[in-house]
Amino acid sequence: AIYLWEDVNLKNASSSQRLTENIAALFYAVLAWFFAFFYHVNPEYLALLSACVLLMRPGLAFLLAHATLCTLAWLVNFAYGIDKSLSSTKALHGKAKFVRLYQEYSPLDPHTVYELALAVSVALLIGLAVWSTVLTLARIRVHERYAVAAPEWTGARSTAD
Repeated sequence: AIYLWEDVNLKNASSSQRLTENIAALFYAVLAWFFAFFYHVNPEYLALLSACVLLMRPGLAFLLAHATLCTLAWLVNFAYGIDKSLSSTKALHGKAKFVRLYQEYSPLDPHTVYELALAVSVALLIGLAVWSTVLTLARIRVHERYAVAAPEWTGARSTAD
């Protein structure tokens, strides 16, 4: 929070703030691609992405898309649990209340909800991976050229020798 309050205006942001935002966008891109290719829905995994979002300040549209992704991940797990509970012959125990509420208020087949939410979740994750990759590449700029390495680092002799 202190980092974000230091300077809200990106134009006046220090180079260390810009570097942090760029690294956060890069981490988001890498993790999003990893989660998209090795897909396993757990909303807890998306917490790693959410931490990056807090630092990268991508804009409202990206924030809403990421929030939708997190909500869809929860819906995928919920629909999967309801579907497995209905198809299981075991006692429902703590799930019985959720199953009863779902059957009472939802006309949709839980397996269909699961598959649809899963497909949309993966598509949105890939979309956010592409978006964050583009954002990362757009932010990569060379602000300063690196100074020429000092002779003691290169082993070269200086002209004064």
